[in-house]
Amino acid sequence: MTRLFAKSWIYKRFFTLAVLSFLVNTGHAQPECRSILGSYMKPLADSLPLNWATEFSTSAGVMSDRFIFNEITFVGLEYVSKSMIHQLYFEGAFKYWYNTANGPGLDGTGTGYSDFTKPEKKHFGFRELFYAYNDWLDFKAGIQSMKSNGSFLLDERVLGLSAKKKWNTFDLSFSGGTVYDDIARMQDFCATRHLYNLVNGNKVNFVGDKIFDSNFFLAEFSWQPDKKTVNTNISGDGFGAFEDSDEFSDFSSSEEIKKVKPVYLKNIGFRLYEEFGKVFPAYKYYAGSSFNLEIMEKLKFNGEIIGQLMDGNDAVFWRAVLQKEKFRKNGAFSEFKIEYLGNYAFGNNPVHFPSFSNLFKGEVMRLDVNRLPLMDLEYSYRFANSMKSTFKGNYIHQFNNEKTREFDLVYSTQPWKHVHLYAIGAYIKSEVLANDNFLFKLETRIAF
Repeated sequence: MTRLFAKSWIYKRFFTLAVLSFLVNTGHAQPECRSILGSYMKPLADSLPLNWATEFSTSAGVMSDRFIFNEITFVGLEYVSKSMIHQLYFEGAFKYWYNTANGPGLDGTGTGYSDFTKPEKKHFGFRELFYAYNDWLDFKAGIQSMKSNGSFLLDERVLGLSAKKKWNTFDLSFSGGTVYDDIARMQDFCATRHLYNLVNGNKVNFVGDKIFDSNFFLAEFSWQPDKKTVNTNISGDGFGAFEDSDEFSDFSSSEEIKKVKPVYLKNIGFRLYEEFGKVFPAYKYYAGSSFNLEIMEKLKFNGEIIGQLMDGNDAVFWRAVLQKEKFRKNGAFSEFKIEYLGNYAFGNNPVHFPSFSNLFKGEVMRLDVNRLPLMDLEYSYRFANSMKSTFKGNYIHQFNNEKTREFDLVYSTQPWKHVHLYAIGAYIKSEVLANDNFLFKLETRIAF
């Protein structure tokens, strides 16, 4: 029986890898579609170790010069072993879109970009296709989303490998892979340039056209220090670090008192990163660090700095975020955040940047690292009601070059268990636009 089980296990793994190899070379992975699919995964049958879910997403909108329509249908299928160690996951989608305007530089409102490539009106793609192992090591292979601990280096859909190992408060991870047109986040299937296409009709990054044209390697190390508990006497000096806990000892002459640290280090990380391939120069290296602080248990501060080493393109990128959260007595939650992203070039302005950062600042303009410096103001409010209603406002401000400004408003609600509704508005102003523009869009997502 053991040998038969082993043969069966090997056959299943071989068959899965064969299917994976086929799909990687025939399908298009598509990551940048907002989706609620993961919240609705459920058993396909009681006798099978398979989970599944499906989602229908439809949106229609109007801008000053066009009408737009977008429809995507998602299907997810997941296998998880009884031991919960092995996982196979596939997520595919079918898309249809419509836009009454042409691309920028033609009959659109943008200027300076005459080349505009549009994806097919109807096409199939997939967003996820990977094998995962979760035991003494977290390992994943296939088409997957990868994100570095900071914002600047990596937030992309890739074909590659990733591994992570944890030791108490320390994490060590390695990842590497290739990014190309068929799977990149800003390409055909889930990107929005073929709907809005105000300025950047064609791609402006350095993603390769084929597998192994543009590749990367990332190594990260992070540390999360523990909080401590200290007993002090009431008549003492009043200093010390205390654990966040609701438990108190019996009354006595020595009493445990909760003290608030002025500044608490939540985590700190270091990373090394390289991009290589025929679309890049001879060398393109990055090194940097990020950290998260908690200030008086009321504010959060995130900082990041990255150095870029290239021939004639040496530069430094940094990011600072101040965040305030508030849980209200009625159950509501609000959050305010201010973020600044800047850069400094040694010599002439750099023409190369981290290629797979995908900051996506602004619902319409999707500003990235090559548009720094930027400021992002954000406020969100989650209502205390059964429909999980949320309001969010964003203001994006570009200081130099095109001096783009974008103001976004999003209201979301869930009137029924399987139905999510969104109202999205935006106002855009930029020196590269002949006229200011706006967006109003309604979006419905139904999942089960």
